[in-house]
Amino acid sequence: MSKGQWAFRPAALKRAIKAAQDAGLTVSGFRINPQGEIHVETVAPQAQDSRSDLDTWLAKRGTHHAHSTQRN
Repeated sequence: MSKGQWAFRPAALKRAIKAAQDAGLTVSGFRINPQGEIHVETVAPQAQDSRSDLDTWLAKRGTHHAHSTQRN
C-alpha cells in the first residue's frame, strides 16, 4: 500500500505563522485539514487601557482628585 504524498509541508506552516505574526497578529494555534490546507488561528489583541493604575484605583473609590494622571 502506498503512503501517497503529503500536501502539507512544515516550511509552509512556518511561513504562514510568520506572516501572521509579521502582520501584528497573535497566533494561538493552527489546523491542517486532510487536503493540507493550513488555517492559522489568532486571538484578538487586547485593547489598550489609556487609564493609569492610579486612575483605575481612584475610579474604584469614586474619587476624582487632582492626583489623576489624565490630562485635560
